[in-house]
Amino acid sequence: MTRKKKRIPKLLAPVAAAWIEAVYALHTDNADVGSGWIIITENQVTLRNQKLGEESTGSVTFTKHEFARLARWYLRPQRTRSR
Repeated sequence: MTRKKKRIPKLLAPVAAAWIEAVYALHTDNADVGSGWIIITENQVTLRNQKLGEESTGSVTFTKHEFARLARWYLRPQRTRSR
């Protein structure tokens, strides 16, 4: 039995790269954010504190689902506290 090959769309957000071929098809699977990196795999996102050419000083890894929840919370407008 052969597995049907998934078609990779022309435009694909890193969050939607849910299988390894899709991750490999991305223009880049990591992003330099100045003092660190965002690195994605097929099911995880890693935030690494590391300047280019230097040793890593720490990292945290989330599942893509957890990272998406974190990003939605961070981007969602919230009611401010009344004073």
